[in-house]
Amino acid sequence: MEKIVYEVKPYACVALAFFALQVADVHSAMGKLAALTLLVLGSILVYARLRGRGIIKW
Repeated sequence: MEKIVYEVKPYACVALAFFALQVADVHSAMGKLAALTLLVLGSILVYARLRGRGIIKW
């Protein structure tokens, strides 16, 4: 179970950020900032894991 949560967490962060920015009705600046932060950090995690596994070479 721990391995599954570890693997899914960055994709869940990116999905939650897209949900908050596109689907949910976020009007506050703090809500948008939190969603953008989740998007950036989730993307960094996905990139780092793919690069560590050798899928991304650059």
